[in-house]
Amino acid sequence: FNIRSAVIVDDSDKRKWLGDINGRIWLEKDKSLQLLKMDDFFREMITGLFADHGSVWVGYRGIGVRKFKLQNDHLLLVKDYTSAKGFNDMRVRSCTTDKKGNIIFGTRTNGVFVFSLGSDSLIAHITDQNGLSANWIKGMKCDTDGKLYLATNNGINVLSGDYKNPVIRQLKIN
Repeated sequence: FNIRSAVIVDDSDKRKWLGDINGRIWLEKDKSLQLLKMDDFFREMITGLFADHGSVWVGYRGIGVRKFKLQNDHLLLVKDYTSAKGFNDMRVRSCTTDKKGNIIFGTRTNGVFVFSLGSDSLIAHITDQNGLSANWIKGMKCDTDGKLYLATNNGINVLSGDYKNPVIRQLKIN
């Protein structure tokens, strides 16, 4: 295989999922890789990926986020969070989940978008207007206590509390 992978994740069944720089998604199945067919395919770098229980959330470098449902070897489009649907400037750079049942996407210039994994609805959009030190979210990690660590281009931010009214502090690193 000639795969130029950008993202690799494991699901709860310990299967590996790969998103490549050309917008394709691969699934490790029976100790080999299978290229999945996709509804409404976009040739765009995948920079965020989460797969579990038949749902696949895909964050793209330039167009936003899309949710698919796995059916055999086909990904069926369920929901679209792109500029066509009113989600402007969602250039995804990072992705994680939290312990509250949410998926979080960090963007290049527009902060963080938090979606409910259960209802697919937008829970919060957090930017420097809410207290982040910057809107470029390069990496993210949620700890066991539910705190969300954001690596921005202007330092590390720690979010705690409710996403609609977050408590944000900046870590000082010497």
